[in-house]
Amino acid sequence: MGIPTEYLERQAKAHRLAAAIQAKVIEYLREGSLYKQVPIELAETLEGLYPKTILLYCVSCKAERPYHDLIPIRQKRFPSDENYTRLLTGTYPYDYACTGCELPFQCWVFVDFQNNTIEKIGQKPSVADMLSGELSKYRKILGDKYSEFSRAVGLYAHGVGVGSFVYLRRIFERLINEAYDTARKDSTWDESAYQRARMDEKIVLLKGYLPQVLIDNAGIYSILSKGIHSLSEDECLTYFNTVKVGIELILDEKIEREERQRKLANVANEISRIKGSLS
Repeated sequence: MGIPTEYLERQAKAHRLAAAIQAKVIEYLREGSLYKQVPIELAETLEGLYPKTILLYCVSCKAERPYHDLIPIRQKRFPSDENYTRLLTGTYPYDYACTGCELPFQCWVFVDFQNNTIEKIGQKPSVADMLSGELSKYRKILGDKYSEFSRAVGLYAHGVGVGSFVYLRRIFERLINEAYDTARKDSTWDESAYQRARMDEKIVLLKGYLPQVLIDNAGIYSILSKGIHSLSEDECLTYFNTVKVGIELILDEKIEREERQRKLANVANEISRIKGSLS
């Protein structure tokens, strides 16, 4: 006699739910700011809240590394009775270690089983330290604006959403102004049209001078501006990582373009030198 289809479907659904919960926990542990409550559909076992491994930035290895769970697997089931569920609400530790250098990662999360939320109340290394490490590759391309990127991350890590958007918008505006400084040297440049234009129109006018990913995601600026002027702290914190990654993609393309130009110049110089030595 085979296994009932209903049972298999129920098991498959439970596995999908567990995977979705763990994915959300991993994202929260990696990038979530302190004291921000995040709604989550809680798993049926404590094990479901503890991923076996997490990919994190290691401040010692200075690279992303897998971290493994140091706490024994939990098998305790969550009682469905409301009184017992209330008793389970509390702070749960997350202890992981880098598989490369064994540097510990510790996080303390308040799990509310009545309201189905999780809230990070402490972390070591801090969110700011870990995210700032990931930002280090942009130090050269940003120059004196790198500190503003770092401040944005630091504010986000401490639950300051609107303030973090202020610094992200400055970085975005810096990218636009750099392109403008190049474009206005062109004899065909229409300065009056540029000065009259709104930001989205300026991006179109600068199309030939900006990374394609910025043109494709010009809406980042309107999100940042709305965040500064009308969104709540929680809304800014919710959108922060998406906007941050968007800016990183713009910077990544800018770095790649500059590296390509450097290689082209080096090859041209070498070819010229070799031709000269062979003539």
